Amino acid sequence: MPVLVNSFAMAKKYWISPLPDIVRHLSQKYWPGGLTIIYYFKKGLVSPLAAGGKDTIGLRMPDHKIPLEIIKSIGVPILGTSANFSGGQTPYRFEDLDSGLLKKVDFVVRGDCKNHKSSTVIDCTHSPPQLLRQGAIKLSKDDIY
Repeated sequence: MPVLVNSFAMAKKYWISPLPDIVRHLSQKYWPGGLTIIYYFKKGLVSPLAAGGKDTIGLRMPDHKIPLEIIKSIGVPILGTSANFSGGQTPYRFEDLDSGLLKKVDFVVRGDCKNHKSSTVIDCTHSPPQLLRQGAIKLSKDDIY
């Protein structure tokens, strides 16, 4: 589950140090945007639920003013789920949301989805990093190696 930040500085507060050059490179080149970067996080700063029982976390800085303003206003990252049940279709419009899901949440922020693609996910805990999902950002071999 991606955790959304509003800056590289905020991401650095959660990832352990020192950060590998690849994490810095990818975040500086593709943030804000559709790239989720997985790396180790600082213990005690992230809920085990958000980390899925692992010692890594996927951070992304969205390229959309609404979540960026929410994060700025509350001062902490937010969860950036795809707004569907596991295995379900990713909704890109409010009308596509599962009515069962809508009954389980307190509030939905309406907005427009720019590109109708999931984020690209890269695991930077490996050398070389492992591309887990090709999505909105097309990474080249030069980006990874």
